[in-house]
Amino acid sequence: MDIQFAEFHLLLRNRQLRGPAGPIEIGARSYDILLLLLERAGSVVSKDDLLDKVWPGVVVEENTLQVHVSALRKALGPAMIVTIHGRGYKYAGPNPCSINALSVETKTLGTGQHFEGDAATDAATTKTATNKELTSIAVLPFKNLSGNTDHDVFADGLAEDIIAELARYRNLAVTGHRVSSQFRDRKGSQTEISKALGVDFILDGSVRLAGSAVRVVVELIDVETSAHVWGDRFNCEMADIFAVQDEIVGAVIGRLAFNLTDAAGRKRKRDPTSSSSAYTYFLHARAVWREGDGPQALHSALKAIEIDPDYGRAHAYVGFFYGFNLFAQWISLDDDEIAHRARTAIERALAFDRGDPFILQRASMTYLLLGEPETALRYAEVAAAESARDSEMLTIHGMTLAYCGDHTNGRAMIEHAVTLERRLSPSIYLSLFEVRHMMQDYAGSLSVLQMMPDPPHYMRLYEAASLARLGRIDEARRLLELAPVGFDIARFARSQARTCALAQDAEHWLESFRLAGVAV
Repeated sequence: MDIQFAEFHLLLRNRQLRGPAGPIEIGARSYDILLLLLERAGSVVSKDDLLDKVWPGVVVEENTLQVHVSALRKALGPAMIVTIHGRGYKYAGPNPCSINALSVETKTLGTGQHFEGDAATDAATTKTATNKELTSIAVLPFKNLSGNTDHDVFADGLAEDIIAELARYRNLAVTGHRVSSQFRDRKGSQTEISKALGVDFILDGSVRLAGSAVRVVVELIDVETSAHVWGDRFNCEMADIFAVQDEIVGAVIGRLAFNLTDAAGRKRKRDPTSSSSAYTYFLHARAVWREGDGPQALHSALKAIEIDPDYGRAHAYVGFFYGFNLFAQWISLDDDEIAHRARTAIERALAFDRGDPFILQRASMTYLLLGEPETALRYAEVAAAESARDSEMLTIHGMTLAYCGDHTNGRAMIEHAVTLERRLSPSIYLSLFEVRHMMQDYAGSLSVLQMMPDPPHYMRLYEAASLARLGRIDEARRLLELAPVGFDIARFARSQARTCALAQDAEHWLESFRLAGVAV
């Protein structure tokens, strides 16, 4: 029997760790540490126990143990193993389980993610996943433009890390590194390469190291049209080459995830054979939500469920959109009914798949909107451990931290998300505004809203709250008068206060609205 945990397998027979993109290189000692932590999952394993089991009869320094734990965190993600200060370490990921060793080589992990077998099997798996209405992508080996073959390892490492991060998205079918590496020399056109790989998109890139400077250029290609749909350039100083690699991967994923979803939506619109599919409606819901059209986003998510009642991610969107209606008031239902619909939808989504990062993210935001910030934070932390490092995940995690009282770290996460994505969605604007307002940076909060093109009317209510705090009462009250007929501003203010775990934060919001002239 082997051990499965999250998206990883520990193969006991050949002492190997495998992830979504295939084998992961870890040392023998790191393997032994991981095995012991998994065997005692949920419990603290003392440093003495680890040293005795992994280095029996040998005296080693504690920092040697720390080095191996750091290597495991790099392989698994930083949240999988937690340090219990003064005591030891604990595995903190999803519950591990024993599986049949023979199933690991062919097991599909989640939807569209797979382990590498031989090249033909891997490519066939990607094509099969594509037929299941997923977006498929291959990351070609990055070109080393440095003129020094010693830098090949850095270029390869970037591509492999990006593959591993992308493979953690359940709605993506990602070609394994071993298959895509066959096209290192770029023999044949992009069309020929993509046909051989059976994918919708190709991510290509190059690396140039010159002295202490690193430049990475990436581009996303739509295979069907050969169109360049996204590209970016990343420049860093190579103080620590592997830290730089992590930084670049994080930046690429943060920006790529947003643009890849948009490109997938445009591609579906061009495909008449699937224009009415549940996946297409889901992509449409995401696109129009980012444009600020909540009612249309809810309509599209409900259409996705109508076509496929078992579409967990669509249920998650429905739950989130209903929760947001407590603020936006698109639907003429009372708060209790809206909350019931939101909770029912999000619970159904979680019942379908409690390990899907997208569902976990939406669950986190829905529970925050329902006034359960501690529950929201728990789901945000699980999502952060499960999902790739995109701007949306950082924003949600930062929001829930802030509303649970950790304003400083919450703000830092959201501001980092802003640096990752140049085309900001309404949720990122709003999140940054809210955290700055809670930290009494009223001028800073106003500056965020002023960057937002054509904000919906409820954003003006937030703007009024900050204006009032700055003593600009007349301006604040004029904004309140712009609310649509029938919009209950006091209900909006109470919903905002309800999201706060700390009484002083809730009162701070209520006082801001009172200063603007709202009777709450």
